[in-house]
Amino acid sequence: MKHVKKLVLVTAVLASTVMSADSVGLSVSVGYNGLTADNGTTSTSYDGANLGIELSMVKKFSGSIESFDIYIPLNVAGYEDMYLASAGIGARYNVFDGIWLGATAEATSLSLSGDNSSSTSFIGGVYGGHVRYAFNPNHSLIAEYKTGSLTESESGLIDVDVSTMGLSYAYTF
Repeated sequence: MKHVKKLVLVTAVLASTVMSADSVGLSVSVGYNGLTADNGTTSTSYDGANLGIELSMVKKFSGSIESFDIYIPLNVAGYEDMYLASAGIGARYNVFDGIWLGATAEATSLSLSGDNSSSTSFIGGVYGGHVRYAFNPNHSLIAEYKTGSLTESESGLIDVDVSTMGLSYAYTF
């Protein structure tokens, strides 16, 4: 019952935020993703493709410049033998015409495929920041860095660093 109450509260907060927003946007991004996983004794680097979907609520303050943006990122990155998925909440601020700085906190799952079709799943949280350059109203170049710790019952704790470069297409409605 506690989980249902939390879900209802989160849904109400998100609905209230969307209703008070000046505009709502949906964007899709694709790019290159690099991940470093460190378990304290071994550090391993991976790279692969990234796909992101983002719902954003834009609020205008003092004038016509869209200066503050709250967003909900959903990201999936595929590597040779693993997948990284995350969802969270973030905010960004338009510091100069077309240049946005942002911060995000995300729940993250990392699935590693092993020998004999076995897999190990790590869960945890990551946080980080990004720079976004909107070279026109619908297209942006994104550079993002996130870090955090993920855990699995048998393998223990791993620290992850995730960096992403990509392009985004946004539709505002």
